Amino acid sequence: MSVTAAEVAARLGLSQSTVSRALAGSDLVSAATRARVRDAARAMGYRPNAAGRSLQAGRHFSIGIVVPDLAGGYGAGVAKRVLQAATARGEQLLVADSGGTGEGELAAFDTLASQADGVLFLAPRAPEAMLRDAVAGFRPIVVVGRSLPGLDCVLAEEGPALDAALDHLVALGHTTIGYQGGPTESPSEAMRCAGVRAYGDAHPDIALVRLDTEGLSAEVGAAAASEVV
Repeated sequence: MSVTAAEVAARLGLSQSTVSRALAGSDLVSAATRARVRDAARAMGYRPNAAGRSLQAGRHFSIGIVVPDLAGGYGAGVAKRVLQAATARGEQLLVADSGGTGEGELAAFDTLASQADGVLFLAPRAPEAMLRDAVAGFRPIVVVGRSLPGLDCVLAEEGPALDAALDHLVALGHTTIGYQGGPTESPSEAMRCAGVRAYGDAHPDIALVRLDTEGLSAEVGAAAASEVV
């Protein structure tokens, strides 16, 4: 039989409300008392009731993330970092693989929206109008790798990063440089391609070669790289 918060409270001589607040990490309880309650709960084998906790707090204590491909290193790497941050906050992470399509992203969001307090989209490819319609009225939403006015977005400085990498290769004496990008339908890839073209325009003596690929695996990358070796 599972241990209840009331039993933890009785063991420590505290009120059940104090124990409940301590287990939820509330600042209304001192740090020392929170630690004491957590230690006692762990020793007694207490396990929080997720459904009851959600009902009482009016939230799920879960974060959702939609990735284009969990088998790809980028999506899995970002999901792992988000998981670490969520765990540190006492939250769960719900991960959905969209298969790299706009339809898959919207279907994944529909599933996550009923289970998560917020959803993060990693490099979404759905048309802007469709994506906005899907998330209308749901917040918070965070988009990584794409600029969508009105939504919280996280973007890398693609131009400066590409310039630094290409400058390094040029400094090594290379005059023909291959560029292997991601899926052409990805908004972040469009930004990178624009950066490569801008560099080529500014350095007409450097030949930049686009290496087309049919996937994102290491094997596919190695095969593409062999074209210019």
